[in-house]
Amino acid sequence: MSTTPPSRGDILVSKTLADVATGVSQAELPDRRRQELKSALRTVARALGRRLEDVPADPRLLANRLAEVAPVAIGISPGRWANVKSLMRSAMSLVVEVGPSRHCSPLSPSWAALWDRLPTRTARTRLSRFMHFASAAEIEPSAMTTETFAAFRVYLDATLLKDPDRVYCATIDGWRAARPVIVGWPDVEIVRPNRHNLWALPLENFPESFQRDLEAWLNRLSGHDLMSDGPLRPVRPITRRSHAAQIRRFASAVVLSGRDITTITRLAELTTIDAFATGLTFLLKQRANKSSPHRAPAARPHAEKPCEAAASRRSAKCLRSPRPSGEVDGVGIARAPSIQGRPTRADRGCHRNPRDDVDADAQSGRTRPREAYEAVGTERRPAYRHWG
Repeated sequence: MSTTPPSRGDILVSKTLADVATGVSQAELPDRRRQELKSALRTVARALGRRLEDVPADPRLLANRLAEVAPVAIGISPGRWANVKSLMRSAMSLVVEVGPSRHCSPLSPSWAALWDRLPTRTARTRLSRFMHFASAAEIEPSAMTTETFAAFRVYLDATLLKDPDRVYCATIDGWRAARPVIVGWPDVEIVRPNRHNLWALPLENFPESFQRDLEAWLNRLSGHDLMSDGPLRPVRPITRRSHAAQIRRFASAVVLSGRDITTITRLAELTTIDAFATGLTFLLKQRANKSSPHRAPAARPHAEKPCEAAASRRSAKCLRSPRPSGEVDGVGIARAPSIQGRPTRADRGCHRNPRDDVDADAQSGRTRPREAYEAVGTERRPAYRHWG
């Protein structure tokens, strides 16, 4: 029984895609088949942004990661990408066991006993990976230390998991939940790491003039001064706090990008083009160039006002050319302009009041068939049940 955590070299997956490529070269295969398998392995490594030597030959991990790859982003079609994944599985079957099981190594008897005591499926899901890791490293529950979790965290970095930090925190949550309720559980306290990247500076670090200007602007939005030119509908307290936090984060982004904090003396300092570009660039880097709802308002500083945007849309609709007038069964029907392809009243089988036509015909002495007042388009329906 081992009492020391394994090194990174001991816990890494023993087989990589480089080993799979070597196995394909040594296998008795037709030359074209061998070239196709090796080409698929190189394409998978390129899609993951790694070398063949750095990609573990773990079928389950590869399946999860490859499901997230957009084939168009790497310059191949979806059909070709499906063929690549199929060829990769065929190549891996020559070297490693490709099966449905998530873990190849079984649990040791001591860990299996603790596994059977876990009350819920969620608890087993959170601790399964760690238990198999400890069993493969021959670390018994009685020999558990905080260093074992540190080695497990290094092991997660060597896998192809999308978010190793999330898996590690879920494992600690499962461990802390099982420790007080399961008899015989290792009495090792593990501290959960803080995953939040707290980089925003406290508001007290900014000049007092900036703090007063921000407070005055928030009071104006909140409607504290009835004589001010604030919004017609004051914002709620939760919206006020949200605006204050957004401005503090943006001001912190500008400062952390290299600007002297003492020069930010008022809110107007953050509305210049240079400050806006600097702060937005910093926020984009914080989220790896991914969109965020907190940046959406700031990214549109010159957007149209709602009323102006609505007026522009209405004007665009009205500028569309009207549909021409036409005749149905010899009766002239004036068609209204069609907006964005929506059916007009004439298209829906509706027209002016037939009584008006009857009165007009009575004065002029003209007579028309009854269907002329009822038929519009290809659909016929009576406009009135009784003509009277």
